Amino acid sequence: MVKRKNKREVIPTETIIKKLTEVINNLGNKIPIDRVYLFGSYAKGIPKPYSDVDIAVVSPVFGKDYINETVFLMEEFADTGLIVEPHVFTRDEYNQAIEGTFLYNEVIQKGMLLTQTTGI
Repeated sequence: MVKRKNKREVIPTETIIKKLTEVINNLGNKIPIDRVYLFGSYAKGIPKPYSDVDIAVVSPVFGKDYINETVFLMEEFADTGLIVEPHVFTRDEYNQAIEGTFLYNEVIQKGMLLTQTTGI
């Protein structure tokens, strides 16, 4: 679990990536994962104290129940001590992302690809 030394500490991006990757590797044993991106303030290199950790998870099993899929991911990342805000995307949503959409502009273009476990 990641713990801040004080309330003003910004957790280093390298630590964030390491913790996320550990969970993603275990998550891949539970559901198929196409890609995971880190985006938002940590990907842009401008996190602030108490910045949440925005991730986009692309999986072919998503798309049936957005809320439960998001809760599932929040529970998977809960033990990291990070405030992870997962965004779920289907394979089709990823493949059809076009310029001007949130997925394309913020995630694919400005985000950091953390893992690509299956081809899409």
